[in-house]
Amino acid sequence: MKNTVLHFDKQTFECLPDETVLECLLRNQQHIPYGCRAGACQSCLLIAEPPVVDPSAQRGLSAEQLHQGAFLSCQCRPHGALHLRRQRSEEKWRKTELLGIEKLSENILQITLDARGYWQAGQYFTLSLDGEQARCFSAAGSAQVNRYLTLQLRLLGNGAISGPLSNATPQRQAEVWLGGPFGDCVFDPHHTGPLLLIGRGTGLAPARAIVQQAIHEHHPGSITLFGFGRSDDTRYWQSICSDLPSGDLNAIFCADDGGVMSLEDVEKYLKVEQSSLRDTQVYIFGGDDFVKAVRRQCALGGVPPRNIRTEIFVDCSPNPLESDD
Repeated sequence: MKNTVLHFDKQTFECLPDETVLECLLRNQQHIPYGCRAGACQSCLLIAEPPVVDPSAQRGLSAEQLHQGAFLSCQCRPHGALHLRRQRSEEKWRKTELLGIEKLSENILQITLDARGYWQAGQYFTLSLDGEQARCFSAAGSAQVNRYLTLQLRLLGNGAISGPLSNATPQRQAEVWLGGPFGDCVFDPHHTGPLLLIGRGTGLAPARAIVQQAIHEHHPGSITLFGFGRSDDTRYWQSICSDLPSGDLNAIFCADDGGVMSLEDVEKYLKVEQSSLRDTQVYIFGGDDFVKAVRRQCALGGVPPRNIRTEIFVDCSPNPLESDD
């Protein structure tokens, strides 16, 4: 098979068979920002001129991005020659003021950003401290309820984002660059039946945002929130629920027992609510294995697949053993 040619930064590179555009450029020592390599964080976006790339490399992009010719270089395996350029800063990032940093627990950091604007409850943003390395974090509140954007991060000792942010002070503020919002696992204001939200680790942030939005809009159905996490996440769970009206919410925390996750409480809920499951809207946030297991449990329990919305959190940590959803 003949290698395809990439024209980039006044240079020409041959892309090997089954190699992505990102892999080709990195192999040739080109400095390309990237994060998850799964098409979620969008930090590896490039522009094709003219915009002729496989649509599979443009999933999740906005109409404006598609018009620009943007594509996910980590997902694009070219079938013909491409003329590429980098995104201009104004096309990708906006500088945002860091207003506050708070430790919600020993392992969870919350940052507040002056990112006024509209986002849907359940969406996420790409955050960078240098315009190069980037990670995705979900909004922890609704734009209609909160004046500022809050994001919640799992603290990692060698984290590219959480490490520098944990050391930031009023005298030594970190520069924060923001992209987004992204994602379509969002609150549906037209649904009037029961809501079931299930999150693990910082997957509770978008679940909390949807609960907050639903309560703000006086959602007529019941609202149940399941939180899964390590035993030392109890304090984080309490902060998640602290300002949510308890009378409007059934909140249940399930601590992992020695790293073993049990869906017993979810199974019990599905059995008790069997008669209303066909009208229940389910939202699941967390790592790949967690989301797949919970989705399967809900489907087997009687929730129609069309009523199950999911957002998978991609692990970008250098050492996966130190990571969490």
